[in-house]
Amino acid sequence: MSLLELQIARRYLEVCQAKGWPIHRKNALQQPPRSLWREEYIGAVGRNLKKTWQDLYIKRSNPWCQKLMPTPEKHIATETNFYLSQALSGIGCFGNFRHLIKKLDSPLCPCGTRAVESPMHLFTECTRFGQGRPVEKDISKPSSCLYLEKVVKELWILENGPQSVHH
Repeated sequence: MSLLELQIARRYLEVCQAKGWPIHRKNALQQPPRSLWREEYIGAVGRNLKKTWQDLYIKRSNPWCQKLMPTPEKHIATETNFYLSQALSGIGCFGNFRHLIKKLDSPLCPCGTRAVESPMHLFTECTRFGQGRPVEKDISKPSSCLYLEKVVKELWILENGPQSVHH
């Protein structure tokens, strides 16, 4: 990470803190001692920034997101788009989320199993989306990303109609 990238990242964290955006500690990014040599100092800032980023990821992301991406550095095999982002975050067209924001009366899945329509249920056990389901949900493999995207598109069509799908 270059010195400029570190300065930009630090400024970003400072702005987030000033605006009240979720940074959990007053001094989220620990300043290394100024007595270090330049290269050591830059390396220490980079490590501190990465640790802060990972700590915030663990605190702020949901269990589904952490299952797919144990660390925020996990490689995603395909380009991220609207549908894949919903699948990865677990937020959007899922029954449990739509129930939370009062768009549905019940969070239960219409598959008849009395399970909550959560990303975990839809992508791992729901009979409505069993066709083409990869055994492992590994986002570093294109087949997993394509499956996740396909399911979200189908849910989106069910909620909003076929004219709403972006190609």
